[in-house]
Amino acid sequence: MKKILVPMDFSQCAINAMRVAKELAKKLHCPIELVTSIHMPHLHAQTVGADSVVQPILSEYSHQIDENYRDLYEREGLNEIEFETKKFNSSVQNAIYSCIEQGDVGLVVSGTKENHDILEKILGGHTVDFISISKVPVLVIPEKVNHLEVRKIGLALNLEEEVQLDKLELVREFAKLFEAEINIMFIGAESEKRYIYDDNKVKLAEFFGDINNNFVNVKEHMDKSGKKILELVDELQLDMLYMHPKHHKLLDRIFRPSLTKQIAMEVDIPLLSVHE
Repeated sequence: MKKILVPMDFSQCAINAMRVAKELAKKLHCPIELVTSIHMPHLHAQTVGADSVVQPILSEYSHQIDENYRDLYEREGLNEIEFETKKFNSSVQNAIYSCIEQGDVGLVVSGTKENHDILEKILGGHTVDFISISKVPVLVIPEKVNHLEVRKIGLALNLEEEVQLDKLELVREFAKLFEAEINIMFIGAESEKRYIYDDNKVKLAEFFGDINNNFVNVKEHMDKSGKKILELVDELQLDMLYMHPKHHKLLDRIFRPSLTKQIAMEVDIPLLSVHE
């Protein structure tokens, strides 16, 4: 792990995500980068008095952010880890993307609200929207979670596709870090070709050979509501869920809601997303 990035707007869910990131940073011996976005409108250069309006506001926002970070440093014991802060005058997504493009971020840990309004459920909040495009793994922390106690990790895998083992390296890392059990949930109808299932099962059994693991077969189609996955989270008493969102074209993203995003809006345990 190179660096853990935490989007910080000083809300309770962002602070809880930072607490989780701090735990991981201690265990993984890596630094944290706290990123804050100031999203101010960009006025046209020819607008009379634009600078005189925007600059004082930016300066005030920047000063307030510095004050919030000083308070956070004292309350949350940030002196226990290596960390840095960054401020951007951009959208949250662009700020995170800029940090990732530097190439030293290995994981994004981001909080999400417990309750979402109708528009957020349709479009997705900042965090759940970002997991669809992130080049690095994203750990989504529900608002009520402020501490990681991982005993069981669930993998929601689709029988219709070949498993990409390289995307599961971080799952192995977490399982070893917390001495957790792996529950591999194969979801697919009985009509699925058996050789795909058998091949995937052999690969996964070898990949997680040094970790306590078991297989859970669900003979249903992987529907877009995520209902069956959410039921399994409760039945298996999972502490963390892994999903692997796929890259979709623009029209698909508009008319076919992402299963991973849907789960992220509903699940009450941390969700680890590793994009293809």
